Amino acid sequence: MAAVVTRFDDLAEVYDLMVNWEARLAREAPFFDRLFAEHGVKFIIDAACGTGRHAVHFAQRGLQVIGTDLSGAMIRQARRFARERGVKVPFLSLAFDRLGARFNGQADGVVCLGNSLAACGSASAARTAMRNFARSLRPGGLVVIQILVFDGMRANRDRFEPPRAGTKDGVEYLLFKFFDLARARVTLNLNIFTRRPGEAWSWRVVSNDLYAPGAAELGRLARDTGFGRIQLYANHRFEPYRRQADQLLLTAAKK
Repeated sequence: MAAVVTRFDDLAEVYDLMVNWEARLAREAPFFDRLFAEHGVKFIIDAACGTGRHAVHFAQRGLQVIGTDLSGAMIRQARRFARERGVKVPFLSLAFDRLGARFNGQADGVVCLGNSLAACGSASAARTAMRNFARSLRPGGLVVIQILVFDGMRANRDRFEPPRAGTKDGVEYLLFKFFDLARARVTLNLNIFTRRPGEAWSWRVVSNDLYAPGAAELGRLARDTGFGRIQLYANHRFEPYRRQADQLLLTAAKK
């Protein structure tokens, strides 16, 4: 049987070059430590775990963690990273719509971070994902969703992120990321320039349509899929969400 290749496989080799993981995990740790303690979270699913940085971090802090991702290339990167860190975390190639049947009320928490819910691409796909998150959780279990908010980007007409550069496995990379901000949808575009030793630069672009809900819509989605005690934050300091924020963090408990 041929391997399934997803559009996210194209991002696996460069994903970690786009994030300062040491700084990010240090900034986010108090937020997750507090939430997990308040909700009694000991077993967590990192849904759309990417290259496994959060999953390994949570495991190092004493949690039982399983990482899942649609992309086989991301899962391979995550397993490699866990081995390098000497941390045992199972990583499974699972789409959002398979989580409920796989875990069925076992988990204390589900996290879906880094705009991964938006990468579903549509409201209906996001609804399916949230239903599966709920089915995966025990009653009272915690879900944490993190997405980007594009209202400020539209208002400021600032849709370009600073370029990033790095070297991985001997390959040099330049990354240019920007968004198309049509009102009805948002499209992520990542231009990837690569150069191997002794070769000329090559170039490709990866594009992905995003589901980009506002705070009210995301809150309704959580309520409609079996969650209560919904909180919306602007950042990992527990500051209440505001329209000018560039990200939205939703926390909620399964009813």
